[in-house]
Amino acid sequence: MFYFYNQQTVMQGKQTFDRQWGGRALEDNWRRQNKQAQNEGQNEGFDYDDDGSAEAMQDSIMNEEDQRIADSLANDPHRREYYLAQIPFTDEAKAVAHATISEGLFKAGLLEITPLENYPLAERTLERLLADYPEFDKTPEVYYHLFLLYGRQGLTDRRQACRDTLIGRWPDHQYARLLANPRYEQNARYGKHIEDSLYATAYTHYRAAEYREVEPLYVIHNEDFPEGPHRGRFLFVRAMSALYDGRRDTFMVTMKELVDKYSKDSISVWAKELVKGVQEGRMLNSDGMDMSSLWARRSSEYASDSAAVADTLSYDQLTGFAFVLAWPAMTLDENQLLYEMARYNFSTFVARNFDIEMITEGAIHQLLIRGFNSFDEVHAYAQGLMANQHLRERLEGIRTLLISEDNLKLLGRRYSYDDYDEFYQNHFVPWEVPDDLRLDEPEIEIVDPENIDPNKKTEEEEEEPVADDDWLP
Repeated sequence: MFYFYNQQTVMQGKQTFDRQWGGRALEDNWRRQNKQAQNEGQNEGFDYDDDGSAEAMQDSIMNEEDQRIADSLANDPHRREYYLAQIPFTDEAKAVAHATISEGLFKAGLLEITPLENYPLAERTLERLLADYPEFDKTPEVYYHLFLLYGRQGLTDRRQACRDTLIGRWPDHQYARLLANPRYEQNARYGKHIEDSLYATAYTHYRAAEYREVEPLYVIHNEDFPEGPHRGRFLFVRAMSALYDGRRDTFMVTMKELVDKYSKDSISVWAKELVKGVQEGRMLNSDGMDMSSLWARRSSEYASDSAAVADTLSYDQLTGFAFVLAWPAMTLDENQLLYEMARYNFSTFVARNFDIEMITEGAIHQLLIRGFNSFDEVHAYAQGLMANQHLRERLEGIRTLLISEDNLKLLGRRYSYDDYDEFYQNHFVPWEVPDDLRLDEPEIEIVDPENIDPNKKTEEEEEEPVADDDWLP
């Protein structure tokens, strides 16, 4: 068969050409990079070979062109050269490759356990990690996850072997201490409820100024739930109890652990402020918190979208407003507050629907109630709320603000809470607001269609003048 009749052969030939020469234009002397030199050679009488090349020039492409093609192939993930270029040959490159593989096996094994729940595959992955990389820095964690994995599959002997290895080789590791705890089985079954109870009891003692009662509960939590979901909060309660009990060193050590290990927890922001205050010699009051520095704090740093936000407070009353409740983190039951405010809005307003949003970032948490069209409306809402005796008592100690949406963007950044209070007193307190402003529309009367009298006229029809029709024939 003629070569060009076979399309598969033609395609293979094109691919072979591209790999060797790269993309070339269909022209004479296509292998030459400097065609001007070739033309000059012809003019000067150089002796050319049969293929038109001068003896002074090489038939192959120049070194620069070879390098360009090689680089192009090495950067194309669809080419074999791309993967060959990544093969490590030096000891340093091999070490980096092995570290990447071992970490990848570890993360893959955890993903295969949760959320994939492919236990046989996870077992093979983690066992391969132990076999190929016995010096992996997270080997104790690998044994712990295999311990749990074998337990889920009912492989008692393997489960016990992992436990013995972990405790025998790394007795001081947190997972080894966890498995060596005689209460491990009980905590594994009922751990969430036990930890919740421990933290709730410790927090109750702290709020009641019974600081000496917190430490024994912390010791139990430290032994049984070193990685529990309440760990950050427990550290905070323990540190504050130690501070007010006169154990300043314990306060500093515990706060350092909180800031270092739980930096993403919102409570860590407040922890940094408290540590800074103690280091500077500021004394905290006996009520448990010194809020003077917290409410006066501001930051001049702006978010990426702050260019469109004015940097001065506005006293415009005819714009969108929000009712804000603010409190220091960890000082109240936030879920209970959210429930009570939502219930109040639902039971009080029929036609209006106010949005509720909880902000739990930073040292000050907020509950925002939005949907007010003016200062008069948010003021009427605040008056009605404070007229409710139960909520008025519930909101004691919580800071309340009537603030426009534009000013809210500057709160805590360009202006502190204390700054806004001063601004509010000067610009909004003197403002006269109507006493009879209704936020909700009157209730709609529901009429049963079966009781409608078709002959009864509406008020509009009764008021409509009757036409004089005497002229009709």
